[in-house]
Amino acid sequence: MVQQMTLFDREITQPPSEAASKVTQIEWSHSRRDLFERCLFWYYGSYYGARKGTAKLEPRKEQLRFLKNLGNANLRTGNIMHLVIRTCLQHSKKGSRWTVERALSWAQEIYNQDLDFSRKYKSDTPLPSGNNAPVLLMEFFYGFANADHLWEETAARLRKALINFFTNPEFERFHRGAMHQNSLIEKPIRLKDRHFNLRGQIDLAYPEDERQVVLDWKIGVADGDSSDSLQLLSYALAAIDELGCAPEAIDLYKVHLGDGDGKIAAYTISDHQIRNARIRIIQDTERMRSMDRYGRDGVSEAFTPCGQPRVCRMCPFQALCPKGAQIDVGD
Repeated sequence: MVQQMTLFDREITQPPSEAASKVTQIEWSHSRRDLFERCLFWYYGSYYGARKGTAKLEPRKEQLRFLKNLGNANLRTGNIMHLVIRTCLQHSKKGSRWTVERALSWAQEIYNQDLDFSRKYKSDTPLPSGNNAPVLLMEFFYGFANADHLWEETAARLRKALINFFTNPEFERFHRGAMHQNSLIEKPIRLKDRHFNLRGQIDLAYPEDERQVVLDWKIGVADGDSSDSLQLLSYALAAIDELGCAPEAIDLYKVHLGDGDGKIAAYTISDHQIRNARIRIIQDTERMRSMDRYGRDGVSEAFTPCGQPRVCRMCPFQALCPKGAQIDVGD
């Protein structure tokens, strides 16, 4: 197994600028934390190299910006699933309930649009913009030999998840909850704490019997990942602030739509768990802050690639990654 190097395993020849040495407030999110843990180079590309306002000395800025917009099989199908579910629930709240056939048809239309665009894409062509623009799939952009197979698998997983969302009777309570006048459907959340800023999105929240239900849709199967628990607890933190309720009054759920006929994992929380979640977020923020000055100054050498093929296969920046050129990621 390839070990990920730290900042101190190589010499940084370009010191951070005086401006970049100023203390900044890192905005914590579960997705940001996940990238920081997976691969520092991927993290750099996403949060510094590809952004206009940071890493202004980065010579590959335009390439990084282009590559950041690539989609991959797992993330794209998850995004399509969330888009379809959000739209269905919003229509239900207004009194117009979608059928499973309509949802599947729309999801398939989006999927086919991405697939057709990716297969016909010509190098150096600018990517289209807008909410309805197709996404360039990186498996085709990088010429993965199994690109078609990967997308057939993910399309089947997407279809299964949406069918379960509509047909599993255990999920009917969530459909009813979304119709509540005070429900929150894919609500962007921001929390400013004395020690950190938190950003995320609650898939669904609604009041039920003097309690608050908060849930997260998952396209895959339950895997017992502890980082997912932190994600849910971060939603609870935001819900406490947004809804003004006590931790003990929140019912947390992860709904694994692709697991069998769909499975529900329920969690209860306490003040102790909330305190631990805050501590973990503060620790994450401090680790990210230790790298922030290098990222803002465009010192990409400080962000060592993980070199793990399983991670590299999903990374949009593999064309520019020092380790990516050494690993056959297209198998």
